[in-house]
Amino acid sequence: MVAKARLLTIAAAVTVMLGACATPPEPPTAVFVGDSFTEGESLPAADAGARWSTTLATELGWEEINAGCAGAGYTQQGAICTTTFREQLPAYIEDSPEIIVLSGGTNDVDATGEQIAAAVRATYLSVRDTYPDATIYAVSGIASDVAPASALHRVNSAVAEAAEEIGAVYIDLEDALADRPELLTADGTQPNAEGHQVLAELTSNVIAGE
Repeated sequence: MVAKARLLTIAAAVTVMLGACATPPEPPTAVFVGDSFTEGESLPAADAGARWSTTLATELGWEEINAGCAGAGYTQQGAICTTTFREQLPAYIEDSPEIIVLSGGTNDVDATGEQIAAAVRATYLSVRDTYPDATIYAVSGIASDVAPASALHRVNSAVAEAAEEIGAVYIDLEDALADRPELLTADGTQPNAEGHQVLAELTSNVIAGE
């Protein structure tokens, strides 16, 4: 009986030691590249946690790095960051993220079709070449009063084509907020907190269905 008790004690001690040594895996790093929709420009500071990228990252267990910048696009540099989408990653990210989410296009609607196609393709080729092992999600531009779906068609078509070329997952949110003013700010240009929640939910649904 003494020997048996001693064995049980040793087994328990080993279990405790293994439990103490075991550490949970680090969450994957997810970088969100985009414009004011990604940055969450329309949200007050108190509602920063309602940003669609933050909600999505929390739900999926990702560590979010938000590189969104108002005014940025595939062809356009942001007002403050002065970078295009292609330039945002190397400008802000030092390590290699496991996940990259590119979202936007509303600021590119005034560019020519040739400019859009060239810039979009160059962006995705560059991202895949720089981060060959990352999972890449390409989120379409989202229609609003400033950039209706008809104006976004060229951009989103180019994004879908480039995403397919590099093996990224295309997520079509073009009409996610269309004809739903309750999801937009009063001026109809940005998603409000409820709109951000809808974008997070739709994006999550696509990722979960892979």
